[in-house]
Amino acid sequence: MARDTPLAAATSFSVTLPEPPITLPRYHSMRQAAPAVPHAQCRQPGSAKTVSASRLGCASMCGSDDRAAPWRQLVDTRPEPRLILLCGLPGSGKTTLAKRLAHAMPAVRLCPDEWMADLGVSLFDVEMRDRLERRFWAHAQELLRLGQAVILEFGFWARTEREEKRLGARGLGVPVELHYLSASIDELCRRVEARSAAGGRGTVPITRGMIEDYAQLFEVPGDDELGLFDEPPADRRPAERNQ
Repeated sequence: MARDTPLAAATSFSVTLPEPPITLPRYHSMRQAAPAVPHAQCRQPGSAKTVSASRLGCASMCGSDDRAAPWRQLVDTRPEPRLILLCGLPGSGKTTLAKRLAHAMPAVRLCPDEWMADLGVSLFDVEMRDRLERRFWAHAQELLRLGQAVILEFGFWARTEREEKRLGARGLGVPVELHYLSASIDELCRRVEARSAAGGRGTVPITRGMIEDYAQLFEVPGDDELGLFDEPPADRRPAERNQ
């Protein structure tokens, strides 16, 4: 029978464990703590073979063996968090503009009318709309904290609603835009009738009398209020002038 080998006499060995993958939260904390490194400094003759984890700036371009580099570029090129409020009466063009912005930026678009229609809820169910918009606002704040741009198609008829969202976004350190879309009563009626005739998702019959009543309730944002919000980035302004 073989004797037990004393622990002190046991053959030594070592195990190299793979580094754990860098998760998004860990990556962002590293990015905040790490100084930016110019491309020319990342890899030069005589420099270390591997760019260290604290120098993430140009890792993927300098031939380092950082396996997380490819998706870092994807994360780095995403848009900055930004909140966009679309304000206007039915038929003013909110959804048309929202879809265009959501595709171009890109951004998450939250439209109560579409969700209510998909859930089989009447678009005139005020209580359900209020609950849905409150949930959307909570979700929008979560997305903003994660660095995502968000578009809210709530209409924002009251200044207090717009003010709540502006202050909420500023509290998160996020730029917030207010886009007020307007048209004459005749034009609003024409658009609403055309939309109803097309039978698109989330369309309901809205009469001229209803639009006239809505216009009486609507609080038009003045220049003083519009001045409290952030301007769109320069590369987006020309396209939005043609909305």
